[in-house]
Amino acid sequence: SVGGDTNGNGTPIPSDLDIGNWMGIYLSPAAGNSVFNNCDFAYAGYFHDVGLINYNYAVIFADTCSPQISNCSFKNSESNGIQLKSSNATVSGNSFTNMGVGYYPILYSSLDTFPTITGNTTSGSGFNGIGLPAGAFAVSGNWNLPGGNFPYLMNGPLTVNSNVALTIAPGNTVKSNFDGIYVNGALSAVGTAQLPITFTTRNSSPTPGNWLGIYLSPSAGASALSHISILYAGYWHGTGLINYHYASLFLDSISPNLANISISNSEWNCLELKSASPAITNSSFEKCGGIQIAATSGSLPTVSTSRFIGSSSEWGFTNDTTAKVINARNNFWGASSGPNHASNPGGAGVKISDGIDYSSYRVDGQYVLTITINGTGIGSVNSSPSGISCSSNQCSASFDYLQSVILTATPSWYSSPGWIGCTSAGNNCSTIMDSDKSITTTFNANNNVRLNGSTPTLYSRIMDAYNAIGVIGSGTIQAQVFSFMENPVFGNPVAVTLEGGSDVNFNPTNGYSAIGQMSIAKGSVTIKNIVIK
Repeated sequence: SVGGDTNGNGTPIPSDLDIGNWMGIYLSPAAGNSVFNNCDFAYAGYFHDVGLINYNYAVIFADTCSPQISNCSFKNSESNGIQLKSSNATVSGNSFTNMGVGYYPILYSSLDTFPTITGNTTSGSGFNGIGLPAGAFAVSGNWNLPGGNFPYLMNGPLTVNSNVALTIAPGNTVKSNFDGIYVNGALSAVGTAQLPITFTTRNSSPTPGNWLGIYLSPSAGASALSHISILYAGYWHGTGLINYHYASLFLDSISPNLANISISNSEWNCLELKSASPAITNSSFEKCGGIQIAATSGSLPTVSTSRFIGSSSEWGFTNDTTAKVINARNNFWGASSGPNHASNPGGAGVKISDGIDYSSYRVDGQYVLTITINGTGIGSVNSSPSGISCSSNQCSASFDYLQSVILTATPSWYSSPGWIGCTSAGNNCSTIMDSDKSITTTFNANNNVRLNGSTPTLYSRIMDAYNAIGVIGSGTIQAQVFSFMENPVFGNPVAVTLEGGSDVNFNPTNGYSAIGQMSIAKGSVTIKNIVIK
C-alpha cells in the first residue's frame, strides 16, 4: 500500500512497508483510455505464484492497451515497475526507485511495443533500464529516448525482419547480455555529435568480446548508421556473430554510408565488409583484437578523415582483393609517419595490406576547425580551449577528436553576431570535433539609425548618418532606443535634428537614446529624447 496503514490507525506498521505487499494494477485490452498522472505507487509488484495475472509481475501491467502514465513515482517494487505488452502507451516524467532484484523499472514483454516515452529516471536496486525480450520485430517502430541513463537492456538476440524498420533515437544506449542484433530490414541509428547512440555490453566490468555485435544482411541496405559507438563486441569463439564471422559490425553485401562510427575494444575485427563498398567518413577504430577494417570478397569502400589508432604490430586495414585498390586517403594511421607498410619505410602506425591507397595521410588524429568572418559589422571570435583568435577573414586551429569547443563572439557595440554550422546561443556557439568543421560568424551592423529624406537610409552609427548629409543642407536623424558608444562631433555648416527614442520601426516612444560626449563646431543641432552621458 502507498500509505502503509493497513489497520487504519494513522501509523504504518513495519509489515505494511514491505515490497510486494500488494500485487499492482492490471489494465486489460479494453482499458486503453486509462490515465495515471501525479500518482505514487509503493510496495507493490508481488512476484509469487501467478503474480498480478498469468505470471506477470509488475506494479502496472498494460496488456495490449495504451494508457497514459505521467509524472508518477514507483518505489520499492518486488518486481517490475511498468510492464507493457503490445502497447503504444505514453510513459513520461516518471521516477523509478528500487525495483526488485533482477527486475526492471520498465519491461517490454513483446517487440511490438513502442511507447511514447521520455523524461523518466531510474535508480536504486534492479536493472536500471528497459528490459527487452529476445525475438524478431514484425512491425516497425521507434525507440524513443526514455530519459537520462535509461538504457535498453537486451535479454537475447534481436532480429529486425525484412520490410521492418527499427529506429533508435539520438542519445540512446543499447546494452546486450551477450547476443547480437541481426538486421534483415532496416536499422536507423542516427545520432548526433551531442547525442550519440551507444551499443555496448550489460557487463558491469566490460571486456572485449562481451557480446557478438551487429549484423546487416544483404536485405538491410536501407539502414542508416551515424554518430554511433560499438563497444566490447566482436566475440571470437564458436560460430561468432554469424557463420564464423567475428566482428563488432558486419556489412554483408550492402553499402550504407557510415559516418562518425566509433568501434573499439572488439575481441576480433572491428568492422568486416563482405562484397560491401560503403563510404566511411569521420570514423574511429581502436583496440581491435583482429583487424580494424577487414575488406573481403571484393569490397571496395572509400575511407577518409578517419582514425586508425594503434601500434605498428596491430592490423589497421586489409584488402583481400589487392587488384582493386581501396581509396583510403586523408586518414590518420596512428602515427605521424603514416601506416606500417613496405611502401612506407619508417611508418610507425597500424599495419595495412597491399591494395590500399593511404596517400595524403594525416599526421595527427586531430580535426581542423575553420572560422570564417563576414558581414557588415565588426567583431572577433575566440575559442575555449584556446586556438581560435580571429577578427577578420578566416582562421583555423586543430583540436582533439571529440573535443567540445566553445566559440565566443565579441561584437563591436553596433554589431550583432550570427552563426552558421554550430549550436548557437547569443554570442556563444559550441561544436564537438568529430570531423573537420567549418563555421561562419556573421557580424551584422545593427542599423539603429535612420536618416530621413525622400529615400530614408539606415545606418549603424549616428556619425555615419550625419556625414551622409554632407556640408550643405539639413537633415533629420532618428535613433532607436539604444546606447550608442560614440562621441558625435558635428562640424559641418548644416542644420540637423537628432531625434532619439524610436522603436525598431522608427516610430516615437517614451524612451531615450544615449550617446557619449557631443561636440558642435559648426551648424546647428536640435536634440530630442537624447541622454548625453
